[in-house]
Amino acid sequence: MNGCVLGEFKGGVSLRDAWSILLDIIQKKKNRINLEIYEMDYETIFSIINDAIYSNDFRIYNIIEEKKFAADFSVLINVKSMLDWTIYCVSDGNMNKLVYKKHNCHKVHGVLMPDNLVEKTLNDTFLYLDFLYNSELSKNQKNIP
Repeated sequence: MNGCVLGEFKGGVSLRDAWSILLDIIQKKKNRINLEIYEMDYETIFSIINDAIYSNDFRIYNIIEEKKFAADFSVLINVKSMLDWTIYCVSDGNMNKLVYKKHNCHKVHGVLMPDNLVEKTLNDTFLYLDFLYNSELSKNQKNIP
């Protein structure tokens, strides 16, 4: 993202886990739309979301709707290869601000992307994982006597 490789892609990642997490991220698309947060700079976006999730700072709950959660802004597929990163996304309905930071690093990075590109990427990735997952299920079912 933005010229930076996020994650270490080695074996051992559960397709089922990645598939399930990505499906949840896709389903929460509308929860990531928030004009007030979108207007903030990258560092403020990152801190207001991250602080609500990982500490006792609940400023975000004065901004988001009652039935939404700070974690809804996370677009990290939280599997072993990605554990060194935190990635959040907030949308104005047309554009997305993706903010990300590697753990043990102080610098927050951000990139602005069209909504349709982010959603297409998430959906294409999901379809690919779905294909891989179902292919593996088929192989395993053929090997069962």
